[in-house]
This record gives sequence, structure tokens and C-alpha cells, in this order.
Amino acid sequence: MKNYLPVVLAGLLFSNSLHSAMTIYTDRSAWRNAAGGSQLFYVDFNSYTSDVAATAPLDVGPFTLTPSGSWDMPLIETAQGGYGNTLVGGTSGVTMRAVSGAGIELSVSFDNPVGSFGFDLADSFGGGRMARITTSTGDFYDFVAHTGAVGFLGLVSTSAFNSVTFSSISNVRPQIDNFEANSFSGIPEPSALSLLVVGLGVVLRRRRRTV
Repeated sequence: MKNYLPVVLAGLLFSNSLHSAMTIYTDRSAWRNAAGGSQLFYVDFNSYTSDVAATAPLDVGPFTLTPSGSWDMPLIETAQGGYGNTLVGGTSGVTMRAVSGAGIELSVSFDNPVGSFGFDLADSFGGGRMARITTSTGDFYDFVAHTGAVGFLGLVSTSAFNSVTFSSISNVRPQIDNFEANSFSGIPEPSALSLLVVGLGVVLRRRRRTV
């Protein structure tokens, strides 16, 4: 049996080096049911009563917002914007508006690793312009940032991640709001589970042959 333990351990180590995977949800209730873990935070930004410029990192409490690129709107906006922005629920939220033709990014760095992250987004402009969200593990998802209505986007990952980054693929200007995240549940990745089962099967077959 001891001759096969390195095979099992090597399989687990290899599986941990594989790229993590994430599942996308467009319904908050379904996302919460799939997230697992415990809620780390829910931030609606309603405590902000005046705009915050997108010129420096902003410590929100459980996470830090870091804007980069050429913004021409506030990072936190408390009123209807002058560029057609629709506020989620009519309350304060995070805007993403670049100077025309220039890309912007917004990094959300969590104080504690998370296994899931969700948010609402809205924009009255429409037109199907795209944005991207990328986790610190390298997984990314492209989504329509101009929906013409309030929507939800949530992701659940098979690996813990420490941050997400919003990127402007085309000139976008949505508001994102109601950030929520859960702790990582610690469930092994499917690849790790399958390799462990195969490795244990080899060990058990070897033991039966030598008895």
C-alpha cells in the first residue's frame, strides 16, 4: 500500500494546481443557495450621503475599492448621474464610468478570502456594452454592463479568492451595488475528489491481490 500513497498524494497536489472554476448565477436567491459557507458581508453603500471621487483607494470595511484608469464619474455616487446612470433602487452605489474611449478597472480586495461574490447592477443606457469580472485566481466572466434594467450577477468558485476586478471592455457606465460574499466552504474541487477516488481504488485493488 505504501507504494501507492505517493500516487494518491501526487494526484491531490496536481489537482490543487489546476485552474479553479466558477459558476455564474443571475438570481440572488439561487446564488445564495449555491454559495455555501457563512455570510461575510452585505454592503449597500447607503451610508454614503455625498459622492466619493475615484482618485484613491476607499476602505469600505470588509473590503477596499481601488479604481484605476481615467474615470469621469465618482467612485461612489449618491444621486442620479448626468450620463444616464440608473441607481440601483435609487440609492448610493459604485459607478463605473470611463472617459470616452478609455478603459477603467475597479479592484475589490476582501479583508478575508471568499468563496462567492454577488452584486446588483443597473444602467439605463442600454446597447449591450461589455464588462469583465476577474477573480484573484484568474477566472473571469464577461457580462453585458448595459442592460437597461436592474439585474444581479453572482459567482461561486471552487477555490477561495481574495479579490475581484471589474474591467471595462467597451466604454461602460453601469452602477454596481449591494455587494455580498460568503466564506469559502472548503469543499474539495471535483478534480481532487475524482483523483482521490481513483487513487484509493488502486490501493484497495492492490491490497486484495496481496492478501
